Amino acid sequence: MFTDNDAQLWQNPPYDLHVPTREVHVWLATLDLAPVLVEHYAQCLSEEEKRKAGHFRFMRDQRRFIVSHSILRQLLGRYLHAEPSAINFELGMYGKPFLAANEQVGPQKLSFNMSHAHEVAVYAFSMQGEVGIDVEYMRPMPDLLAIAHRLFSVEALRNLQSLTGEMQQRQFFRYWTRMEAYLKARGVGFSGAEQEDVRNAAVDEYVVDQMGTRWKVCDMPRIIQYRASLVLSQPEQPVLYWQWNV
Repeated sequence: MFTDNDAQLWQNPPYDLHVPTREVHVWLATLDLAPVLVEHYAQCLSEEEKRKAGHFRFMRDQRRFIVSHSILRQLLGRYLHAEPSAINFELGMYGKPFLAANEQVGPQKLSFNMSHAHEVAVYAFSMQGEVGIDVEYMRPMPDLLAIAHRLFSVEALRNLQSLTGEMQQRQFFRYWTRMEAYLKARGVGFSGAEQEDVRNAAVDEYVVDQMGTRWKVCDMPRIIQYRASLVLSQPEQPVLYWQWNV
């Protein structure tokens, strides 16, 4: 799943996992599990999550939904010292999930975000400010430049036009995940954000929104066939990368 250079960045987590008071914790998990494990993972989902899983036409999509959402509950359960099945969520205006108020620990708020694509899921957790994360499976995109022309900044489009083949594809998904992670960190949709901010997130290390918040946009360690990005509202926070072990 990893490149040789990046594999060492994804570590096995400590046995006694604590809420990341000064850090951002990022997790990487595979969703390709045996049916018996999928059935076990499904047990901690809410009835609403089980209902949503049942709406998928293909079993692979049902499995990916079950596993990705179950891992989120299991991770939150470890951080909060709570039963995964008992955790309750609220949704923001654009669908970003938050912990219900009675789930929080102490005066600080545990922020989290998740993303999954194909057979991979990524998760981010922070106690200091909001986080956004996005992962995409890199696949052929015949209309790549047309999408970029419509949504990307002039600088990003120019950079893409200077590349070809795999390099162009990789750069497209780099820009795309950076923009998506920025939107998710802010908890807004593209129509609910300043579009110039979103476009800047594709290429800039820092983006300042209209409220004056300075967001840091990070390229995550490379995962073979995937591209992932992370956005933080507290730029000075160190990021630790953990592997989810089944």
